[in-house]
Amino acid sequence: MPTYPGYISLGGPISPTDTSDTYPVTDTQFSLGGPWQVATYADLPTITAPRRRIGAIATTQDTNHQYQLQGGITDADWVDITGGGGGGWSPIISITLGADFATNQSFQLVEGVAQQVSSLDTPPWVDGVTLESGNSGATVPAAMVSNVVYTTPLALPGVDGDILWLGQDGKLTATIPSVGAGDVWSFPIVRRITSTTFIFSPGFIAEL
Repeated sequence: MPTYPGYISLGGPISPTDTSDTYPVTDTQFSLGGPWQVATYADLPTITAPRRRIGAIATTQDTNHQYQLQGGITDADWVDITGGGGGGWSPIISITLGADFATNQSFQLVEGVAQQVSSLDTPPWVDGVTLESGNSGATVPAAMVSNVVYTTPLALPGVDGDILWLGQDGKLTATIPSVGAGDVWSFPIVRRITSTTFIFSPGFIAEL
């Protein structure tokens, strides 16, 4: 009977040493084809290529989101399938602009229309971040769902893992607000994952 080249043959399933043994017999972080668990989205690249298979799923522990390898096994092939598999669900929301906006600019909704907001407003409030630029009256995609990974066409400030703050111009900044810099309010908006991906996670507003 032919054997399987490159594999260790076993005649039965693997089991613990006895019925009182509470330790696992496998560890999914070393498995071929997952499922895997990683701390954050930025840790997905730590899953090595020899362990990946198209269709495999990994879960991020910080946001409890699931990502599937679709169409390939590179880092670009991870697709967020949380909430409705196969890309059928999207956290991107279209908004109408009430002023001219840049990409990655914070906004607040006033009667359903996006208005500009900055760290100098009293007090500021942020409902989301634009994912494209547009003139007043235009409709653009926006990040408004908390703890979801978004992709932006414009490189983000700071380095991976940074908390990005509400700036005086309403854009995201890696510089922590301070009275010395002329800021009035401290307001964390997102956490940078990579240069073009972030998690929308607005925090508490604090007056400086």
